[in-house]
Formats: sequence, structure tokens, C-alpha cells
Amino acid sequence: MFTTTRQLTAGAAALLSAGATIAQVSTFDLSSKLLTIPSVSVGSSTFADVSLLADDNFVFSLRGATEQKPAGPGVATYDLGRGVVILPAVQVGADTYLDVTLADSGNNTFALQGATLLAAATLAEIKAFAASYDALWARAVPASGAMATSMMDACYRSSGRTRAWLTADFDQDLASSLAAGAYNVGATRTKIQVLALRNQANADGSSRREVDVQYDIGYADGSRTRDVRETLISGSSAGTPGCASAQSSAGWRFLGNQRLVGFSLDARTLREARHSMATGAALNPEVRYRRDIRVRVSDPLANATHVVVSGPGPGVTVNGVNQLWAWKMVSPFLMRSAPELAGKSGNYVNFEDDDGFRYCGVNGTGTPQASLADCLTYGAQGDNWGWGYTSTPDAAADQGFANQGWAVGGVYRIDVYNDDGWKTVNGQAGRTPIATYYETLKALPHTFVEMAGSGTSPATTDQFARLNLGALGATGVLANSKSATPAALALSWSTQPPLSTLQPLRLVQGWEYAEGLKTGSASGASWPRVRQLTSTYPGPTATSAAAWPAAARPAESSSRSYLEYLLYFSDRNQGIVQSRISFQ
Repeated sequence: MFTTTRQLTAGAAALLSAGATIAQVSTFDLSSKLLTIPSVSVGSSTFADVSLLADDNFVFSLRGATEQKPAGPGVATYDLGRGVVILPAVQVGADTYLDVTLADSGNNTFALQGATLLAAATLAEIKAFAASYDALWARAVPASGAMATSMMDACYRSSGRTRAWLTADFDQDLASSLAAGAYNVGATRTKIQVLALRNQANADGSSRREVDVQYDIGYADGSRTRDVRETLISGSSAGTPGCASAQSSAGWRFLGNQRLVGFSLDARTLREARHSMATGAALNPEVRYRRDIRVRVSDPLANATHVVVSGPGPGVTVNGVNQLWAWKMVSPFLMRSAPELAGKSGNYVNFEDDDGFRYCGVNGTGTPQASLADCLTYGAQGDNWGWGYTSTPDAAADQGFANQGWAVGGVYRIDVYNDDGWKTVNGQAGRTPIATYYETLKALPHTFVEMAGSGTSPATTDQFARLNLGALGATGVLANSKSATPAALALSWSTQPPLSTLQPLRLVQGWEYAEGLKTGSASGASWPRVRQLTSTYPGPTATSAAAWPAAARPAESSSRSYLEYLLYFSDRNQGIVQSRISFQ
């Protein structure tokens, strides 16, 4: 979306790369006469990277296509009944043509049947709207939630968050919202491309226009989010599902993606320097590395109880049949309060509404396949899967990750449920989801070999920013954290190397995270626990923080069993690099 609130913190909107996706633009090259379509839906199947070559009479011959599994919604649709390929928009040089139709002529050939040139005035309106939003953030973060969301429609909803929720969240911790959003100041929207335009009549007799657009966001720090997708509306939003307070005006507003939950995938690379929670001494091995894919599902308005996420990844064999990678993930609402999950793995009693879903466990240590997952027996603790932790970031470790099957360009599906199917093994089978969405994995984590650097000792030459704990050192920082009144820390860190990415890595935030048993837990119990996240926002290119926050252990926790200080870098798309010091 065009705006973002506090990111990746408890209670925050966590919209660092909201709307970012694989490019959705169909293009026709006038010189080569090649029509390139990102994907086409054909019945229950989807074909990606579709290319057709035109002759002088605009009859197109199929040149290539690859079946996409699982099948997601295509950019274009082949209407089997009419024998017509329907493309919402095609970019031809500097022009955009809408509602392009190609009639099937047989033998994989298609004749141009119709197209409408996008009115220059309409494109100018959309660009003016984007410029107005840029102007809202040109010099400072808006001073309130109402200002920050002022260009959203009353029926706005995106990734489970409504305008009302975003407004309240922004104001709940205004200082953090202002700090977290500072990187947006001076950002500009460029390469604005119309993907579809719909003129519709509402049931109450009013009318609306909707336009899907794609664009890049360029930030003042030199980074860029690419291929962001957003839906805008003008006219009346009456009849928008789940919205009882429609808005009507001639100007454009953000409508959002209207999804009930947030769903995204992060490609993460991690360096961890470990210390003893008891003494602060370095553990052996001290430094470990990890590559993983984090599946981020959020639902701050409690629309769902559980979801099933599937796609290319580490599948398993069940009863002799190879199964697609799939997880059953349960809501943090359930994990913190459902009686059936009390004391089970992942039972953090202070999970916040906007925290992420966690996958349910299975018997053993293998991939937690959705059809085998047993939430009531094994709880639900994780949201990522990958390779490591390893102290040898080498080619063999990279091969281990590769063998898991994660795929760049792979389409991942989420089925959203609001029933009690989470209570039984494979309880989702035969149930009807309340919604189904798709996302594409844009990148894999940086390789172990790249992160290790060129030296013989990765722990000293690896390509990560390093936190410097200053004069206190690890033992002093640990002692400070155990104090009833811990002092803020003066920390610094080395610059994060750029790595092999088209996008520079920028610091999103740092944090102190701790967890421990809930007060009053039974002797020897591991759960329930209390978690505590305190974020700081030094700035995208900062290398120090004079007052890194350190929070006292909350009264509802009897002890701390884990503590970490972490630097969180992003390429503003799906690529994440983290460097942390942990006490365990």
C-alpha cells in the first residue's frame, strides 16, 4: 500500500512490503511483436510466462507457457465457454490498453478481438493522487492516525486491517509510529502502471470505479520497493463486503486488497552470537547461521481461527504418497487463551492481536505437514522453516536448504478458516474456507557461502553487521537486563554489507526481546510463557543508538529464560538479513 505504520512490533501493522508482488503487467513489444503475459487462468489450471507472437494482422501464435503449481489466479483469463482470452490491461510502449480480448482461432492461435485505450485523463488523475500522497509524507510523518489514513476509503481493508484499526494502532504509541514511519518521509511513487479498470454499479444504485495499479516506491535512503500493487476507488464504496459505513466522493481513495488476513513470505538470513543466560559467557559454538522462509500470517481483527498454507517447499510422504508442503497454523488469539492449548508449546499468554500465526506440531521432528498436525497435543510454536542453525556456512549447508524445495516465483496458497477444524488432526479436511489468497516468493535467502565471506573463519569475516555491546560487554548487558530498573544501552554496530542484491539493505529496526515462564506456573513446566518485545528505530543507515531500550521483566513473568538484541535489515521487498546476540 502507499502508507505504512509501525513495523514488525507487537501491535504494529507490520506492513514493510505490503502489496509487493511479482510484476503483474502484460506487455506487447512493438519491435519484436511479442505479447508477454505473466500468467493465464484456464479452467482450474494456471499457466505462467505465457508468450504469443503476432503477425501483421494481429493474429497471435502461442510460443511458450509453463504450468503453474499450485494454480493461482492468473493475470489474464481464458474463458473456455466463449473461447476468448481476456487481458485486463496490456502495456504497449507508453500506452495502456484495457479489456483486451483475443479470440481462439484454433491451433494455438488467437486473433485480436477488442481493446480500449486508457484515457490520458484517467492516468493523469491516478498520478495526481499518488503525488498527493507523496506530498502528505514529503516533510514529516503525519502527526496522527487520522492524518496518516486520511486518503483511505471508509471501507478500506488491507491484509486484515481496516482504516479504523490502522488509525487506532498509529495513535496507540504515537512516538513509535512516528519513529517507525520516518523512512517513508520523502518517498515517491514511480512507474505507475494501470493493471485493470472496472466501472461498476452498486446494489443501491450508486456507481463506483476501481482501478488496480502497480508502481515502485523510491525512498530517500536510496532503497526501493518494486512492483507494489494497490486498488483505488472513486464514487461510492457501498456494498463493499464487511463494510457498513460506505463513503461516496468523486476523488480517488485507497480501497486496499480487501483481504481478511495478512499473508506474506520473507526470505531470511541470520547470524547469531550465543551466550549463557546464567553467566553471559560465550557458548560453543558461539556463532551460528541460518537460512529460512518465514510465513507471516496476521489477523488483528480475529476473522480466522486457523489457516492452511501450501506451495513449493519441504513436502513429506504420507502413506506412500508425496504430499505438497503444507502447514496448519493457528491464531495467536487461540494460542494465548484457548483452554485446549493452555500449557502447550507456543502458549504465550500475552500474544497481541497483530502477532503472527504459528504452525501446529507433529509427532517427531519432521516437517509439520498440515494433514498430520496435532495442535492440541504438540501446540504451535514456529512460523519459519529452513536450514541451520549451523556453525559451518558452506556449500553443503546451501545444498541442504536447496533440497527443501523453496522456489523463487513459486505460488503459495493460504486457505482461511473460522471454525474448530484446528482441534482435530486433519480437521480442516472437508471444511469450506472463508477465503483463499495467493502470494509469490520473490527471492531466496542469501546463501551461506556468500554470508560466510572469503576468510577461513566465518565468525570473523562473515558479511553481517555486528552489534558492539560497548564497555558493558555481554556480562554487563545481561546483568543490566536482570536489574529491576535496567538502563538504556549505548550500542553501535558495523555497516551491513550490500551483498548480491539489486536493492541496498536498510535497517528497519532493532529490538530487545525476552521471554520466560508465567508467574505461578507449575514446577518444571516449560509453558505458558510471557514474551516481551521492545523496538527501537535508529534510522535506515544508522550505525549507533545512544539509548537502545532495555525493559524490566514484567511482573507476570517469574523469570527470563531467553534474551536477545537484534538488528533487522530489509531490502524493502522480501529479503531480510538479521544479526543478533542471544542469551539462552
